[in-house]
Amino acid sequence: MAKSHAERQKEYRERKKAEQGSKWLENESKRTKRYYIKIGELDKSEARKQRRKFQIRQLKYREKKRKEAERHNVENDIRPSTSNDVQSNDVSSSSTRLVVKLSTNKRRKCSEKKLKNRIEYLERVNSSIEKRNQSLRKKMSRLRRQTNSPKTPKSKSDKEMREAGIDPNPTIKKKLLFANCISYQLKQKSICH
Repeated sequence: MAKSHAERQKEYRERKKAEQGSKWLENESKRTKRYYIKIGELDKSEARKQRRKFQIRQLKYREKKRKEAERHNVENDIRPSTSNDVQSNDVSSSSTRLVVKLSTNKRRKCSEKKLKNRIEYLERVNSSIEKRNQSLRKKMSRLRRQTNSPKTPKSKSDKEMREAGIDPNPTIKKKLLFANCISYQLKQKSICH
């Protein structure tokens, strides 16, 4: 019966490996590297096609490895564990091996770490905003205190008349204003000397 092209090629490779060994493998890898073009040098549509090929090849490889691991487990009479916890009571009937499967979900740990870092970052931002808010509140309260106290003798006399409940009689207002002016000038002189 005639051999297919793939079968003939496979025999040829095996024969070459047996004759020349690692030297033939090195020459073969150099030969195939000449056909390889970097994705960065391809246009967008070709790069997309190449990436899709790589993705399919990777999926096939992973599936093959998974099947090999299952086959290896069956050959060694190990049953795969169904839960993520440590199982000590899962013993096969023909051997005394225990199946222990630990939870090592790397993706989950990675995502948990990212979320934890994000939470820490947001907490730091929140505390800095709270500090800024508190300092601005203090500043506002200081400004309010300054605006509530009258700065000029006229505003001081107006405030005193309002607090006392006196009608704005011009003579009383003049006398109060005069008294406030004198006290203001005396304070200014005492500050200067």
